Amino acid sequence: MADSGLPGTLATPEREMTAPATRHGSVVAAPAAFVINEDFGGTFPPTGWTVTKANVSYSWLQGADTYGPLDGDARVDEDPGAGAQNEWLKSPTVNLAGSISEVILYFHFKMSYVRSISPDNFQNLEVWVSTNGGSTFPTKVWDETNEGQFNNYQWVGASVNLPTLVGKNSVKIAFRSVGTGGGPVDVDLVQLATFLCGDVTSDQVLTSSDVIFLVNYIFKGGPAPVPASDADMNNNNVVNSADIIYMVNHVFKAGPPPPCP
Repeated sequence: MADSGLPGTLATPEREMTAPATRHGSVVAAPAAFVINEDFGGTFPPTGWTVTKANVSYSWLQGADTYGPLDGDARVDEDPGAGAQNEWLKSPTVNLAGSISEVILYFHFKMSYVRSISPDNFQNLEVWVSTNGGSTFPTKVWDETNEGQFNNYQWVGASVNLPTLVGKNSVKIAFRSVGTGGGPVDVDLVQLATFLCGDVTSDQVLTSSDVIFLVNYIFKGGPAPVPASDADMNNNNVVNSADIIYMVNHVFKAGPPPPCP
């Protein structure tokens, strides 16, 4: 029989299980924070956002055909003269260092499937990331082909898991509309969400409630976090009383936060 060593716990068998080495791939908990949450409803470009224009007359501007509330969106109109477009809409710089387990980008877009993918390929919408404050954008993480077939000029929700951004402190996201004569492109409701390591109660903070949840799970047959591997506070691939001790040290004794995989 094992005991948690915490007041009020029962001397019941301790759960000992092997946890996957990595956290879940699909998010089920509420995000700890939206470090970017932009609906393009105010001035354009919004504070901290920048536009880099190749086509001076037809680049990113504030559109009116929005996803959700009628508050504006970000739009690139087609150049009727078939001028080339390579238009960048860049986010503010955000800090993703700290106790973060996942970073996910959510947004909605609208464009023509026919003119961007099949049978034509005239205009593309891409998402690029920078980890040096926007000095360079070396990595493309998404384009419209990721979403399969979609309806022409109908809003489509997209999400991109960005594990390589965890721990980076000078991150920018950029939307790039590139091509010639492929129709208008719209983007709205851009959200960059972070998820908190160790937040087994999914309340976006690490407190005694997370300690109690672990005690109930490990010693009393209580509900498991989703996924169960999120109980692995010390990230050693085993869930046991050491994870409770780790969390107690963090919550009550200013110990280090739970590490991310």
